[in-house]
Amino acid sequence: MTAIRVSVISSVFLLLAGITLFAAIVMGFAALWAFARPSLGSAGASLVVAGALAMLTLIFLLGSWLVTRRGKAPPPPAAAAYRDPTEAITQTISALFSNNKPGILLATLIAGVVAEHTARRK
Repeated sequence: MTAIRVSVISSVFLLLAGITLFAAIVMGFAALWAFARPSLGSAGASLVVAGALAMLTLIFLLGSWLVTRRGKAPPPPAAAAYRDPTEAITQTISALFSNNKPGILLATLIAGVVAEHTARRK
C-alpha cells in the first residue's frame, strides 16, 4: 500500500472512531441524566450532567495543553548557513515535504476540493 492510501484509510477509521466515541459519550450522559433525575429532579439532573461535561472539557483541554507543550519543534536551520537564499528556501521546503508527505498531500487534496466547490458556486 502506498503512504497516501494508508493515510486516507487511517483517517477514515479515525473519523469513524471519533463518531462512535461521540455517540458513546452522549449515551453515557443520557444515562447519567436518567439515573440522577428521580432523586434530584430535572433541574438537579441537568446540573449534574453539565458538571460532568465541564469536567470532561477540562480533561480534554489539559490533554491538549500537555501535547502542545511537549511538541516543540526544533528551529529551522539558519539561512546564513547557505550561500544563496533560494537554496535555504529549497532545503526547508524539501525537508518539510519529506517529513510530512501524507499530511501535505491530504491538505492539498482538501484545498483542491474547497477551491472546486468555491468555483462552482460563482
